[in-house]
Amino acid sequence: MIRIQVLGLSNSQHRKLSHNLRSALESVGLPAEVEQVTDVDDILQYKIGSIPAILLDGQ
Repeated sequence: MIRIQVLGLSNSQHRKLSHNLRSALESVGLPAEVEQVTDVDDILQYKIGSIPAILLDGQ
């Protein structure tokens, strides 16, 4: 099973990305564990350029 993390501040862009991701996973029948990461300190650990962002298996 794929582990997917959605990093964001729980704003409208983050919620839309999460919704679209879940819809896409359902449409192709791909089982995945989806985790929402909204804590700023946790997000900063990943050194990403912008949010919202998606990580697959921690990358």
